[in-house]
Amino acid sequence: MTIKIFKKLYSYFRPYRWLFCTGFVFMLIQNSLMYVVPWGVGHIWDYVFPVLGKRPDGVWLLVKWCSFLLLAGLMRAFFLFPMIYLFWYTGTKVVRDLRNQLYQKLQVLSFRYYNKVRIGDLMSRLTLDIELIKNFYAYNIEHRSQIYMYDAIIASLLFIIDWKLALLCLAIAPVIIPTTLLFSNKMRQAVIERQVQAGILNAKVQENITGIRVVKAFAMEDSEFKNFNTENKIMLNKNLHVTKLQAFLQPFLIFGVSIGMAAILWYGGFRVIHGQMSLGKLISFVFYLTMLNWPFTMLAPNTNQIRQVEGAVKRVTEILNEPEEITSPKDGGKLLPALNGKIEFDGVSFGYHDKGTPAGYPIIKDLNLTVMPGEKVAIIGLTGSGKSTLVSLIPRFYDPQLGAIRVDGVDLRELNLNWWRQRIGLVLQETFLFSATIADNIAFGRPDSSLAEIRKAAQAAQIDDHIMQLPEGYNTIVGERGVGLSGGQKQRVAIARAILLNPKILILDDSTSSVDVETEREIQTALGELMFSRTTILITQRLSTAKLADRVIILESGEIRAQGTHEDLMDQNQLYQELYNIQTMQDLPQESA
Repeated sequence: MTIKIFKKLYSYFRPYRWLFCTGFVFMLIQNSLMYVVPWGVGHIWDYVFPVLGKRPDGVWLLVKWCSFLLLAGLMRAFFLFPMIYLFWYTGTKVVRDLRNQLYQKLQVLSFRYYNKVRIGDLMSRLTLDIELIKNFYAYNIEHRSQIYMYDAIIASLLFIIDWKLALLCLAIAPVIIPTTLLFSNKMRQAVIERQVQAGILNAKVQENITGIRVVKAFAMEDSEFKNFNTENKIMLNKNLHVTKLQAFLQPFLIFGVSIGMAAILWYGGFRVIHGQMSLGKLISFVFYLTMLNWPFTMLAPNTNQIRQVEGAVKRVTEILNEPEEITSPKDGGKLLPALNGKIEFDGVSFGYHDKGTPAGYPIIKDLNLTVMPGEKVAIIGLTGSGKSTLVSLIPRFYDPQLGAIRVDGVDLRELNLNWWRQRIGLVLQETFLFSATIADNIAFGRPDSSLAEIRKAAQAAQIDDHIMQLPEGYNTIVGERGVGLSGGQKQRVAIARAILLNPKILILDDSTSSVDVETEREIQTALGELMFSRTTILITQRLSTAKLADRVIILESGEIRAQGTHEDLMDQNQLYQELYNIQTMQDLPQESA
């Protein structure tokens, strides 16, 4: 299993393989020096102790041998530091590169992928699983290698000292080895199940914290805790299952070694008494045998740790192997020399489903629509009519299963993806602001912008005056998701962000749906500045906002039911008239208030 992990992660390990190999050489040296000590102790017992008091240089001989053993210990310590440092350095570097690759991969995966995964589980893979992989290079490999080396070298030394005693030691191997393999396989499955549950638990915590306002608003704290406690109990049981397997295996191995030790002392003492071997050799033999306690003690936890790494590698490589559905063409894609902004939907059908049947249950159905350069088009419709889905196809968050979307006559799939998205300004209904300064949030699309440029965009978005009233002005830190600003203020910050980008094409997705009339008017003023001379698609539930458009389209069940100017639809479309009258009556109390 160690080799399998190495193969899967070799591309990340390869740049640091010589550093790791150097650490491995240091490990071999310090490991070899360790075997000198039992041999030296046995030699002292057989050849130095007997001459003490009998030879004038007896004490000096003992001092020399003790000095030799001390020097071996100092040399071990000398090589131990670079060994540990190089192993940990390799592990840290490998996971740095792997974490970067994972993060980069997450940036290019499609929305379809994010629709099917839980964010908490992704966070678990990026943190806990990555940490396990680091430990694999830092000390898991070293421990496993030393376990093998201890077993092989000490077994050889035991046979050299006395092959009959060595055979007696091997008598317990047919019991220990199969049992270890059996529990290793059980532990592997148990560890994988534990890691999956850890991802579920992290996802639960992440969702609860993100939605804490909803939880409190509905007084669901107790219910949420019960749900969390249920998952936490499952996690407890998974942990205890792994612990039980490890707790059984380790005492079993120690007990096996103890039986072997008792047998050796009994049979070895018998042979010493009968002159078949020296006491020094028996002491060396027992000393070497005692050294096997470490590998047998470490075998169970090391096996558990490597099984965890195996599961972690599987979960991490699942992300790395996830296909990138939305990409630029293999040749990099086209860069249009001059973008006019004409957008065409040609027989477009799209549905949210896994790959398979074309547009299995389409949200957008055989839609044909042309938006001319600089034209402002408003799309209205009931919830679920496909408005937001339609505009999500323009920046290629998804690709249609049937038909094509073109800009200036070129299929979007032929364009360089980054180049195309950089020419689109997007203001969403759910405005997302990062935990950064207001200036950083406005300049997110153009991080090299000057403060003067940022302020100019904010002034156009009707938000500059409010920002300047804050104690830190544009250096004010907004909380995660923009906490600290009102809904209208966050919308205007998002509009400023789009203005600063100076896009040729603009998409506004229900940007005034959840604000009051006065705030809506302020946002509409900002939108008027933003939409000037730009191809604009405006998704809205508010017909007062739709009036800003040159053309209004009524979308129903993914199909265009009517289109025209605001005035045309007021004269010709009964549904549009009813919606406008209802919204006008709803707005009157707010205006009078």
